[in-house]
Amino acid sequence: MRIKMASSPSNFFERQDNARKATGRLVFWFVLGLLGTAAAIYCVIMGAQISYAPENMDGFWDWKIAAGTLAGTLLAVGGASLFKSVEMSGFTGADVARELAGTRISPNTTAPAECRLLNVVQEMSLASGVPVPEVFVLYNEQGINAFAAGTKIENAAIAVSAGALRKLSRDELQAVVAHEFSHILNGDMRLNIKLIGWIFGLLVLSMLGMMLFRVSAISGSSRSRSKEGNAGVIGLALYLIGLVAQFFGRIIQAAISRQREHLADASATQFTRNPIALANALSRIGGDSAGSRVSAPRATEYAHLFFANGIASLFSTHPPLEERIRLLNPAWDGKFLSPLRGGIAEEPRERAQAQSAAQRPAVTELPRFVRELAETASGARALIILLMMSDNPHDDTAQARLLLNAESRSFFEMLKSVWAQVEQLAPEARIPAAQLAAETLRGLPSRERTALWKTLRALAEIDGNVTPFEQGLLSTFRDAVGA
Repeated sequence: MRIKMASSPSNFFERQDNARKATGRLVFWFVLGLLGTAAAIYCVIMGAQISYAPENMDGFWDWKIAAGTLAGTLLAVGGASLFKSVEMSGFTGADVARELAGTRISPNTTAPAECRLLNVVQEMSLASGVPVPEVFVLYNEQGINAFAAGTKIENAAIAVSAGALRKLSRDELQAVVAHEFSHILNGDMRLNIKLIGWIFGLLVLSMLGMMLFRVSAISGSSRSRSKEGNAGVIGLALYLIGLVAQFFGRIIQAAISRQREHLADASATQFTRNPIALANALSRIGGDSAGSRVSAPRATEYAHLFFANGIASLFSTHPPLEERIRLLNPAWDGKFLSPLRGGIAEEPRERAQAQSAAQRPAVTELPRFVRELAETASGARALIILLMMSDNPHDDTAQARLLLNAESRSFFEMLKSVWAQVEQLAPEARIPAAQLAAETLRGLPSRERTALWKTLRALAEIDGNVTPFEQGLLSTFRDAVGA
């Protein structure tokens, strides 16, 4: 049953704005929590002073000790956070995907499920304006989940579980991928790195406190026993304060992640114009026995990256499924959808490759004029441009006008001379022909490759509707020449 969306697009822009404001408030409370931690440490230090050396006390307030405590706390937390953040700044999205047992998908794959995933990623790349990231599949994960990772757009990666490939329709998979693209575009990956650093900084307080407590417990002579006892009390108190700070830090981490998930859901609907597809993908998680679980050993460390809750935790990093679904589809009847059972992701890769290769025309089977055109740079340019125009041969006036203004007269005449042959090329031979042309164009200077890429995009977008074939041809060219 098809359910119509009951909310207007403006609602999603409002949700985006609210999510960003909420994140700012949560960061403010995190900083306030650090100041509160410093105040608690100061109270412990002054309490110890009153207990062991009351004669040296002029009162409970000592601005020098307060300033030193604040500086020490901020230095310990800030230094540890900086260290961890610098360490993780070298991580790419591919590094994170491999730590979760992800398998990189080659742009030349012929496995049906992988091809469908790559096509969806390329479509959302065009819709969002984000470069195509590396794509991984978590073949060990049967739950429906996905994530985007990286420290910047240039080293981002998107990973999708085998369960998502097997149990979601194409529209639902596209919606999940759009959600992850929004994390890349909105800068959530950088925020996640900062959160990991902050949590590590809070953990350092506990580590320092435990070290101080242990040193005092195994220390030397009875002559300094009172000082050792003082250090032990301070160490134990520091350890407990650190645990409390870490506890609240994880609450804030989960809260920030939940707000960012709402923002990503809202952004995804802008890319796909299909909020029901995302609502249905979430609904299939609720209707699947495997849910969205991720079983990789390091899943806990990266739990806040996932599309949905990947692990069982006291503090959920994601909003409840029901809440997310109702925001996307207010008419939802409260019943979860059963997962699809297509089995496409479980097909043996070797068999899939053999079947796809059997259906794909070999280079030697391409028409002679295609092979001859692809032998030279100018011929390959003409071939790939005409292949782009061949997707809609009866409405090519605007495309021809664009080329007449952009190309030389001699090149335009060359296009005219071979247009009739390219127009008659069999549909199943067009992508292989584009691949052959792209191999030749790989040797062009970077400036010329970029100019040709812009021309191809302009031809595809001139009618306001980029078709799946046009998207595939653009991806073929970009993957081959690195435009």
